[in-house]
Amino acid sequence: DAFGLVREARNRSAGVEPLALEFFDRAALTLARTREAQVPKAAAAIFFEQFLTGIPRETALEGWIQLAERHAAEPGSWLGQGPADQARFRALRHAVPVAINEALSQRGVTKVATDSALPRGATERWLAESRAWLDSQGLEHVAFGHIGDEHLHLNILARDAAQTPLARRAFGE
Repeated sequence: DAFGLVREARNRSAGVEPLALEFFDRAALTLARTREAQVPKAAAAIFFEQFLTGIPRETALEGWIQLAERHAAEPGSWLGQGPADQARFRALRHAVPVAINEALSQRGVTKVATDSALPRGATERWLAESRAWLDSQGLEHVAFGHIGDEHLHLNILARDAAQTPLARRAFGE
């Protein structure tokens, strides 16, 4: 559903004009909740921004609401309108990598992460295949990033020092 929303938003077929589209998987949202307890529990989330250049606020808002509803948005989804909300969302977006680093520091392991740049339309399959492979290896992982331009960060979180070589081999794969 999240990838469907992104595809439709990028095509502007819903009457929306995204400035930014950010993706957070379930693991990223779980980590974000360590910093903001009100983060909705969901399988994935899309953070979007839109400039209101010649579009009435209500029109843009209705377009995003309809788009979200078509793609199974949770009833508790957040909707921000204004600088304070924008600052809250951006702080939350930046809290995810901080929370990852803190978790790894507590485990005494180093970060192993990808910084992907994929052709348009390739990210959904790449992420599904990567997750399946990492799951088969018993490796915890977190995905988040700039889905609007197919640029995701897939972090592999070793549980301890003994699992770090496996995480590094997974990164190579």
